[in-house]
Amino acid sequence: MGGSADVRKRAGKCGPDYRPDNLRPERVSDTLPVVSAEPVAPPRHFGRMPIVAGRYLAVGILAVGLSAVHLKHRPASLCILRSVTGIPCPFCGGTTAAVDLGRGQVAGALRASPLAVSLLALGPLLAALPRPRWWADRRTRWTIVIGLLTVSEVWELARFGIITH
Repeated sequence: MGGSADVRKRAGKCGPDYRPDNLRPERVSDTLPVVSAEPVAPPRHFGRMPIVAGRYLAVGILAVGLSAVHLKHRPASLCILRSVTGIPCPFCGGTTAAVDLGRGQVAGALRASPLAVSLLALGPLLAALPRPRWWADRRTRWTIVIGLLTVSEVWELARFGIITH
């Protein structure tokens, strides 16, 4: 009756190795992945690394240079807001933080101005990193900037004893 021939015919058309005739490769090489002979370029921001290295070098030279300068009488304040009102601005302590970093005193620099230390540490790197999508939104960007400046101002007010915990 041909029953076993039908079973063999159907068995050949199912299973993990089955491919219809129109999907079967002509050659074995048709099933291999294609590898491009062209070199893959690194992401665009890697080309900016010499710029970043130069910026870090400049920040380091500035910090070490500031730490080596010994002024007999330093002005009462470099901050105009603090000179006029007695209230420190969010950037107060930036020079002190840079001098402390130049002397290798990271803890002292962080006590003087965490904002300045963050900017000195991350600023040179910003040129190499692609901007995140959320940074394009002006409202989000300004919310973050104003938030950081507010936190920095509260830090400075507490550091100068104007507000207490």
